[in-house]
Amino acid sequence: MNPVFTALRRALPLACALVLLLATAGEAARTARSKNAMAATAHPDASKAAAEVMREGGNAADAFVAAALVLGVIEPYSAGLGGGGFALYRDTAGKVHAYDFRERAPGKARRDMYQKDGKVDSMLSKFGPMAVGVPGQPAGLEMIHARHGKLPRARLTKEAHAFAAEGFAVFPYLQEKIKSTASLLRQFDATREVWLPGDKIPEVGAKIRQPGLAKAIEAFAAEGAAPFYKGAIARDMAAEVSRLGGILSERDLATYQAYPVTPVRGTFRDWEIYSFPGPSSGGIVLIEMLNMLEAALPEQPQVESALKVEAGLQKLAPLAPLLGASALAQGESAAFPGIPAMQSMLVAGHSHLIAEVMRRAYADRAEYLGDPRFADVPTKRLIAKDYARERLKDLDLEKAHDVSAGSVEIAPAEGEHTTHISIVGPEGDAVSATLTINLSFGSGITVPKWGIILNNEMDDFAAAPGVPNAFGLIQGERNSIAPGKTPLSSMTPTMAFRGGRLRYVLGSPGGSRIISTVLQLFLHVAAFGLTPEQAMDAPRIHHQWRPDTLYAEDAFFAPEGLTPLRGALEKMGHHIKTAPHWCNAQAVWVEDDGTLLGLSDERVEGAPAGF
Repeated sequence: MNPVFTALRRALPLACALVLLLATAGEAARTARSKNAMAATAHPDASKAAAEVMREGGNAADAFVAAALVLGVIEPYSAGLGGGGFALYRDTAGKVHAYDFRERAPGKARRDMYQKDGKVDSMLSKFGPMAVGVPGQPAGLEMIHARHGKLPRARLTKEAHAFAAEGFAVFPYLQEKIKSTASLLRQFDATREVWLPGDKIPEVGAKIRQPGLAKAIEAFAAEGAAPFYKGAIARDMAAEVSRLGGILSERDLATYQAYPVTPVRGTFRDWEIYSFPGPSSGGIVLIEMLNMLEAALPEQPQVESALKVEAGLQKLAPLAPLLGASALAQGESAAFPGIPAMQSMLVAGHSHLIAEVMRRAYADRAEYLGDPRFADVPTKRLIAKDYARERLKDLDLEKAHDVSAGSVEIAPAEGEHTTHISIVGPEGDAVSATLTINLSFGSGITVPKWGIILNNEMDDFAAAPGVPNAFGLIQGERNSIAPGKTPLSSMTPTMAFRGGRLRYVLGSPGGSRIISTVLQLFLHVAAFGLTPEQAMDAPRIHHQWRPDTLYAEDAFFAPEGLTPLRGALEKMGHHIKTAPHWCNAQAVWVEDDGTLLGLSDERVEGAPAGF
């Protein structure tokens, strides 16, 4: 084995711990502890609703339905009854179930429907009536509740109905989203009336009431999903989209079905991981990356303190010349005062390995993944251990190199306006679910009388091979548009087990960065011995193959230390871009004594709640 590779394998756990201990992402994660039950969601009121349902005798499935409905009322820019999602449910016997209720293409959808004179009109797939896919959330909530829930629907809709009928106060992040999408919201009367009262941005603290959505929630409480697919709501939904020039029909709604699928399973050392299969790319790519990292990283005692980090790194000085670090090793790093600059080089080596693993897995995502009902997806091969070792054969730990998995194409992903729910119930059942309407406020269309904002999930298909979608991602043939097809997703609801016990329920919104975020949340705990709080707080990196860019949160480079660490990565050949932060992860960690630790990302609004 390459001596640089061998030495870095020994150093990488130490380097990772150094990054996490010395360059955390600002304020700590919002946390809560409980012995009984825990919910972590993107808004405190949704978490409280879930906790209260469980306090009254409900289980994790009941709590999920309650939280999802609340989020649809108070965070309509991310999810709602006009959207869809994926969910894992772990029952009390220990079996993990998976449910697909993602939006699908209408029956009149065609592969060239967004092309005019050979050119793609990208606005058609992003906003307005032609962007709307068949919603799946009502069907998904009903299926999960019918199969696993305990309490009546009328109880599960209580909090959401109150927020819709009586109103809730505008919070800063909601106001920010309204401001950023005001031009879209103004285009549709029913949307403007609610979210731009008097044609103005509502003040923080102003009350928003949604009487139409309250009626829709009442309908769900009384009749389940039926009115949304074959009743009055379905008729009004199809009529409004048709009136505006779209193709969603009553037949599309009447024939929609949520369905159970088999979760994808992998292992990392003594951990067992369950995540979502196709049509999500999330679980497959996550497990492929973990397999590569398992092969690349040694098993050794986990680092538990900065002192151990420093002691271990002192033994690795001979690596400096191999990494081109001799000049920087002359003195102390400005990034980490009092610590030799060599350590910045080792952090760079760690980050380089993670980025190169991401690069390979995302290249495979582009080539091989799609809706398995429409394409042959080689899931077993992609998550095989020997395949991971094969993908590492051309890995160069001294230099970033482009890789290929075939033709240059990549699948799309949700925007950051998705949301995630993690729950562990009082009986030991659990839910990990990611919900979306795609871009902020979806298509912008609200169904009159019912207050339901419709998704713009059609932009997640390839409008044409080689043409980027809303997130700048180049899309491929396997994700081309077809009637009834589900667009490829990055949503990665995940559960992790150790010693046969559930230990970690996690997931996040964030588009293509969902998968890399879930990877780092798990890896920092499972491979490097950090606490779940440290893993949540740690600055994140991301590489998705195309574009050939290593993204990093600003906090990844300590302000004074931008030159040593960033310079080392750039010397390795990485093209770096930074951003303040991304994703809004939600997790529940089960401690050794059974205590439940809820964690919500400090980066946005969420907060956990338990009892």
